[in-house]
Amino acid sequence: MALRAGVLLRLAIVSFIIVFLLHFLSTSLHPRQAYEEEDPNWSERLGLDHYADWEGAVAGKLGNGMDRLAGGLGVIKGGLGWGRQGTKLGSLYELVQTSDPSPRPAYFDSRTSLDRLRLSSTRVLGHGPSDTEEPDDDHPTLTNGNVPRRHILVTGGFGSLGKHVVRDLLLGLSGHKGRGQDVDEWSAITSTTDEEDILITILDVEDRSVELNHLLQSAPVITPVKIKGTDPRAQAFTSRERTVSSFKRKGKLRIILGDVRDSNLVAHLLAESSTTEGGSEVDEQANRQAGGVGMRRPKIKNHVDHAVVIPPVSGIIHLAAYSPSACRLNPEDCRNVEVEGMKNIVKALEREKKEGVLADRPWVVVSRRGEPWAEIPNSYNANASESSIPPAYDLLKDFAVTSPLHSLILRLPSSHSIIGDPYSPRFDPIPHIVESALGDLPIQVYSQPTPVRYSFLAIDDAAQSIIQGARMLELASKKAYLHSLAFVSELEVIGPGIIKKTMGGHLAELAKATIALTQSLSPFAEIVEGDAKDLVDSDEQMINRVAMRKTLSKVLGFSPSISIRAALKTYILSLMDLQSSYLTKQVNVACSSAPSVPVLEEGILGLTGCNVQLLTVIEGAYFTLGCSEGLEGPHDLPLSLVGAIPFKEGVRGVEVLAERGMEGKVDLQLRCPTTKDGKMTGESDIVVWADSSDGGEFEEGNKAGPRTIAEWYTIDFTNRDSRSFTLTLPPTEGVAEGQEPKRRLTLKDTRGDYKSLIFQAAQPGEGRPMQWRINPICCSSAPKKKDLWDYYKEDPVITSQVTFPSDDGRTTLQDSTLSVQRCKALRNEHDRIVKVRTFLQHPASSANCYPPRTEAGQWEAKDLPICQIDCAAPLVCLSSEKCKCTRDRCGDPRDSGPFPAVAYTNRTSFTPGKEEKVEPRTLVERVNSIPWEAIILPGARRAFATPLEELPQVNVIDLPKSIDTHMTSEACYDLDKSPLPFLGDHYFTEALKNKSTEIGEADFVFVPYFQGCYYNYLQENTFKKLADTVGFAETRIAAADQISASKIAIPFTHDFGSCTGWWPRLEDVLGRSPPSPMDQAIAWQVNGDYNTKCVKPDRDVIVPAVSKHSKALIKTFGHIENIEPSASRKHLAFFAGGVRGFGAVARTRIGCGRTSQEAAGSQVLYQQFAEGERYLGTLNQAKFCLIPRGIPAWSTRAFEAIYAGCIPAFVVDRNIFPFQDILDYSLFSVSIPENDAHRIEEFLSAYTDAQLFELQAHVLRVREAFLFKEGKEWQRKGPLFFSLVSMAMRLNLGYPEVGTCKSIVLQ
Repeated sequence: MALRAGVLLRLAIVSFIIVFLLHFLSTSLHPRQAYEEEDPNWSERLGLDHYADWEGAVAGKLGNGMDRLAGGLGVIKGGLGWGRQGTKLGSLYELVQTSDPSPRPAYFDSRTSLDRLRLSSTRVLGHGPSDTEEPDDDHPTLTNGNVPRRHILVTGGFGSLGKHVVRDLLLGLSGHKGRGQDVDEWSAITSTTDEEDILITILDVEDRSVELNHLLQSAPVITPVKIKGTDPRAQAFTSRERTVSSFKRKGKLRIILGDVRDSNLVAHLLAESSTTEGGSEVDEQANRQAGGVGMRRPKIKNHVDHAVVIPPVSGIIHLAAYSPSACRLNPEDCRNVEVEGMKNIVKALEREKKEGVLADRPWVVVSRRGEPWAEIPNSYNANASESSIPPAYDLLKDFAVTSPLHSLILRLPSSHSIIGDPYSPRFDPIPHIVESALGDLPIQVYSQPTPVRYSFLAIDDAAQSIIQGARMLELASKKAYLHSLAFVSELEVIGPGIIKKTMGGHLAELAKATIALTQSLSPFAEIVEGDAKDLVDSDEQMINRVAMRKTLSKVLGFSPSISIRAALKTYILSLMDLQSSYLTKQVNVACSSAPSVPVLEEGILGLTGCNVQLLTVIEGAYFTLGCSEGLEGPHDLPLSLVGAIPFKEGVRGVEVLAERGMEGKVDLQLRCPTTKDGKMTGESDIVVWADSSDGGEFEEGNKAGPRTIAEWYTIDFTNRDSRSFTLTLPPTEGVAEGQEPKRRLTLKDTRGDYKSLIFQAAQPGEGRPMQWRINPICCSSAPKKKDLWDYYKEDPVITSQVTFPSDDGRTTLQDSTLSVQRCKALRNEHDRIVKVRTFLQHPASSANCYPPRTEAGQWEAKDLPICQIDCAAPLVCLSSEKCKCTRDRCGDPRDSGPFPAVAYTNRTSFTPGKEEKVEPRTLVERVNSIPWEAIILPGARRAFATPLEELPQVNVIDLPKSIDTHMTSEACYDLDKSPLPFLGDHYFTEALKNKSTEIGEADFVFVPYFQGCYYNYLQENTFKKLADTVGFAETRIAAADQISASKIAIPFTHDFGSCTGWWPRLEDVLGRSPPSPMDQAIAWQVNGDYNTKCVKPDRDVIVPAVSKHSKALIKTFGHIENIEPSASRKHLAFFAGGVRGFGAVARTRIGCGRTSQEAAGSQVLYQQFAEGERYLGTLNQAKFCLIPRGIPAWSTRAFEAIYAGCIPAFVVDRNIFPFQDILDYSLFSVSIPENDAHRIEEFLSAYTDAQLFELQAHVLRVREAFLFKEGKEWQRKGPLFFSLVSMAMRLNLGYPEVGTCKSIVLQ
């Protein structure tokens, strides 16, 4: 027995030694191994054992009150309306002995040492005066046994983080299940108590209840709502009750719109005693907003008591602050918000000192976010946020020196690193990456070694860290023996680290995960700056991250557990929910049943007196039946059937009168203007159908001779979807209805240019009756009726080119119907949403498929048309299997900070007591104050910050003089001798030749091609030049292995860019298939009209054209002082240009009713100059310059207007403007849909003087990008610089191979 005991003893000793050694070795493992093998559940083991150890050490020394600490702080039951089950807490109130006698508050800083804690005195733990009433174990409060109503003030409650905090407080969400798993459901909570009596007050400067409402309703239901009765229909009330209005009615939420810097407002909200709503302005506002907030007196039958009692605030969650990135816009106002806001809160927490009585004070949780990433070198005001925070922290800490206070400062990662708010600014890095992936847009990420890694954090974890801190402070503040404690703790919250089999924290890895989760076809590039080996986290960094996470869990009892991949899934799904809700409303409109015939007829009756196009389709192309007056050549008849797009004359239209005829149907009368001595008389004459030897023809009604058959033509609708109809002659006089076949207008002869028409009955084997559509042009005589006709809202001639129904571009009336196309597009978008949702909710989404990258020629999406862009949608563009997206001009309304009026100034946005007198800034001062990065889109900022000499190196193919003959004519290179503005190719080529490098060292090759010169001026064989240029360039490029399709650039500066004489004819010209990679070369072209197939959006570089007025513009407006500020300009808008090409209808609509106006009193100048001015002077007298579609989609007048400080108002759809992938066009231009060209005055007059001032200042900031200055392109940020930046954004892109991720199939 003794032997057995000895053996057991030795075994025990050996076991102890082994355990000890294993424990020792576990701390000596290789750091990366220790990091990767971190126990996912270690944070769950830290519950009460820590408190038990501490209690045993200090309870005997510091009083019998401490034996309550483990039980009191360790577990919360019920709590703050934020959890129903027991919640483990951390060691926030751990105290240690210290030899430091200074009377400072206990302070904890996780960034320095876990044990840096100090006491103001031992009296706070029980050695001083004790409370008059011993706290009760069952009701550990300071009140007479009554549990007080909890009232939490959330400043900045409508901010990105604030909304999620408020949501979780209202819904009682205690956290998420799992750690680092792809499980995004809210953790289940067992209801053990009745519903908490809690009041949340939101204080913010802007009401975003709609966003909070969405978050409340989209959060999963955790526990079934207990509803009396068994009627299952009662469950319908569940989601309805989870709304902002519902919580207001229940007295759980009130909203105060105000500024935390308003000392009177903050003092009122933090008053020590309860208040009764209904006396002050604040109370009146809150009463209106919150309805039944507070504790009501018992109601007596037949009596209503409206008194509402607001309990004192028991806790403050202070989130009101600038985001770090917004802080850059105005560091002074950012600091003012931080300091003055905290000063007001601290001042309001002061309580009147009473002997022997400790004043009740709310606990305070302050959350601040770290600095944003250094997106670009030397960022504007880069450290603004970091320098604004410490003074506010010091105010809180200094207050705790003299007054008991329970407070916690949480330092979160940068706002750029927090994932999950569907309402985040779309130009923030993560939203920008996700939106680009969902649109199949290029994504380029820069990676650089930095000591501060990207610490991504789910926004739900960020909100939970704040609520967990509030839990602890709330409970401790109710403990009598901790009531006098002065405590400030500062903790850093970081997201889950790199754990085995999960992705890391690099932005490039996040982008790849996003591409995989969205099954995106986005081109992608990671640009590594520095040594790629330095991108890997060092062992020290990983150990520090582990230590910080363990510290957070130990001190706060909480550790972020949502993996980055799970956070991305949740974020993408929330975006899909928002887009789906928006889409449902759009589908209900666009895909509704076509209007009934009576409705369509009423629309036509409303067009009486209007000038319209009568459109029809012949052999797949649009023609219009319009008045012949003004057409070139002889036209004997008053009406002619001509091409709908006028390239020489103006729009052919006809005036219509409409009224009810026989059988109640609508009859049309056609009228054309009359002339006298070659001039318009201002009157019109009826066009009748008259008898002739050919069976009938249209004739002027006042013309003597022919016998009139009909003056009115009956409309019979044949297709309500396309709004198409036939024109029918009325029955022959004396013939009973139905006794003769209907005679409909039919195409008689299609041979030659002349196309004759005839009214005839349908004959077997002969032509079918023609289908017609009305396209209104001008309704100046009946302005109230013009919107009755729904097709006033579209130009079918333009719409017909959107989807290219056939390879040869032919169309039909049905294909060109905007509502039909819109419905199809919306349904395709809906299908994409369903596909993304299904994939993300399927186990297959855990497979991280990142397809190999190849050349653009193999890109699956390269030939897809561009999807429709909707600036009002949550996602401006969403790609589908039928289309891809391109960069838009919608901008980011939240990118200018919380107070846009003071952005880029040193003014404060709030001055208590009085309006701040602001000295108006001059236009020059405002222009100089705008940093470039404020106008540059996020995907271009890093490339734009590259010095010009460090941008991609180019080799210019040196064509022999036998091919390049453009220098033989001055019209090809001398602006003064050139009749048209097509010299951009010359300017680019000559500038690049000055910096041309050897082809073996070049990043890309530039192939000179002087399209404008060859095409118009020298009248040489354009196609021979094309063949010779391609052939010579092919031999040179073949010698450079590094040059691929994406590294060849060719200029096309003629009207239609590469659509003329290049891509459409390349194979025919060469007599063989185009050499690879020349057929996929990047075009530097002026034409960005993506209705055409020869424009490659987001691959081609869209450049400005050379203006004929360049020298005069520089001379007149070279100094900004010479430019008239918008407020001093006399006219609202100015348009100068002809009426030809694809923009003819829009230009005609703009001029409707304005062709005979006097310039002096006109708001909109149409084809006329300001009084006493010529063209350049008029540019300086108009606030806006109207830029409708021209012969192609662009016009040089846009670049002239920009340089002159005239705000461009683009009346162009589906077009890319120069450098639209670099510049945020929404900051210096406005866009008006072509369908609304007749409403320009209504659109433009809505802008305020302040808005106009900002738009004009930004116009002048970017104007150098749009005007060439010969010989100076390398010394400025002009067209050449921006073109090279565009190339830098394209050269490294890799395109996903076709079908490489098809193995992930959802079963």
